[in-house]
Amino acid sequence: MIMKIAMATSILLFLLLAGAAHGAPDDTTNTIRLPSDDGAQQAPTTKRPWKCCDNIEQLPERISPPFWRCNDELEPSKCVAQCEVCQEAPGPFPGPLICSDVYWGADPGPFCTPRPWGDCCDDTSCTKSIPPICRCNDKVKSCAAACKDCQPVESSEPPRYVCKDQFTGQPGPKARSASFQMKSGNMASSSILLFFFLLAGLAVAIAAHDTADEDTNIIRLPSDGAQAPKQPTKKRSWKCCDDIEQLPERINPPFWRCNDELEASQCASQCEVCQDQEAPGSLICGDVYWGADPGPFCTPRPWGDCCDRAYCTRTYIPICHCVDEVKSCAAACKDCQPVESSEPPRYVCHDRFKGEPGPRCTPDEHK
Repeated sequence: MIMKIAMATSILLFLLLAGAAHGAPDDTTNTIRLPSDDGAQQAPTTKRPWKCCDNIEQLPERISPPFWRCNDELEPSKCVAQCEVCQEAPGPFPGPLICSDVYWGADPGPFCTPRPWGDCCDDTSCTKSIPPICRCNDKVKSCAAACKDCQPVESSEPPRYVCKDQFTGQPGPKARSASFQMKSGNMASSSILLFFFLLAGLAVAIAAHDTADEDTNIIRLPSDGAQAPKQPTKKRSWKCCDDIEQLPERINPPFWRCNDELEASQCASQCEVCQDQEAPGSLICGDVYWGADPGPFCTPRPWGDCCDRAYCTRTYIPICHCVDEVKSCAAACKDCQPVESSEPPRYVCHDRFKGEPGPRCTPDEHK
């Protein structure tokens, strides 16, 4: 009976995905061109050039699915074999190359470097950055071979160990305990019912995405608690946010949540659901926004509203600094330094800012 249900489930999933594919363009090789300061640039492709990548970069273009580029340094023969365009990596010549192909899709692929704790972890601690920096707190009989900092757990009997290494990327799936093994028909039936529930959620998500003109389209998120899950909405609850979080669900456009701490009155006026924080009197908006644009940052850029010469990291939310030489620093700048031997005097703001640096300034603003 279980086998029949599983076969029916597979057929239903196939029909659902076939319907979604029918609604997409027939030409799977459709590409679009990126803007370039130098002129034409190679077009993004829907076929991922790399099997795995440790130094993955999501490009800043606001598009769903997003653009990706892998900045791993490769041997020349390997780069030429898998990429259409290769460029020299920083360093001595000749040296390694970097694949400059741009992939256009929802899944940038796995990391190449193995996780130091192995393929799975039950107790993880991760930052909210993209990609996250994670650590696994599982107490195990022996650390994985990739672990460099394996520490014994005090007073553990029998002896247990914890890998203290950190890893940039997703921590991996949870380990399957013996109690999770499907030894009974009841457990198998429950898993199949859960699968049907997730399948129904996928159907609702596809239907809601196809009707983008309606602002009230919603889909349900899974919930670990007994309460009804909150519903993502296409109406953003916040006007601006400094601590923006992209949720891990693989969906385009993505889910967003703003983790800024708000006064109770402010949170209640703009959010449907507010969550308590450790600091007394502060709340966090529990609403989830479903869209491509999570909105601007609230904190003003320390150099002002624009910058001609900005330097930024390649993280999804970049960390930037502006080296424009100006008559006077903006009011928000905390580290304003004079430029040596400048006449008339010029200044540079040495503050760093987490977020886009802003548009370029007009020439008149720097004269």
